[in-house]
Amino acid sequence: MDTTQLNLLWRCFPNATDPTDFSFEAVGTFSLTDDKSCYQDRNSNRCPSDCSREIIIIHSNSPLTIVAFDEWLKDFPISTCDYLLYNSDTQKKIFALCELTCSLPHYVEDRVDNVGKRAKAYSQMISSWKLIAESENPVFKAQILNYVRKIGIFGWRDRKSDIQDGAMKSLRSFVNTPGSQAGIKTFHNYVFGENFEFIQVKYPHTLHL
Repeated sequence: MDTTQLNLLWRCFPNATDPTDFSFEAVGTFSLTDDKSCYQDRNSNRCPSDCSREIIIIHSNSPLTIVAFDEWLKDFPISTCDYLLYNSDTQKKIFALCELTCSLPHYVEDRVDNVGKRAKAYSQMISSWKLIAESENPVFKAQILNYVRKIGIFGWRDRKSDIQDGAMKSLRSFVNTPGSQAGIKTFHNYVFGENFEFIQVKYPHTLHL
């Protein structure tokens, strides 16, 4: 794994520990999970014990560096997305911010009394990009701007329930949730002057990068 970009990222957050301890390289088909969704004990809507814990499946013909961004900066009072992904080689095709969740569909959509998981994910990706864009080290941002595609990825998996009533409620919510019908949805938006491609990926659909 080429650590050149990681060292530049580290300069954006000089008080953090070495990001290589929170990074790995992947190529081909691989999956990512979210510890907050999959490993924290909850009293209701727990996943089956045999769940794969996969939240998003990604395929890339080129090697990608994946940084557990949220885990790396967990000791800082800032809001970040779960992962950063970018090409490990010299192609500079893709730089991505990624936020994951395993939730019942009605928690994904905005509700009258609460902001949905999708909106929260979008906010965290924007916050993450702002932290990088406005850091005291402009070199990493300049490197990112050279990437062909700048992407925000919201990956979500429909949380299953061991309780029959909960499962039926989940099914009704799924049917009544417009956004939950689509496997992969995309829209574009300008964030701090940069054109970001925002993609929603519903498990088990595979995102090809």
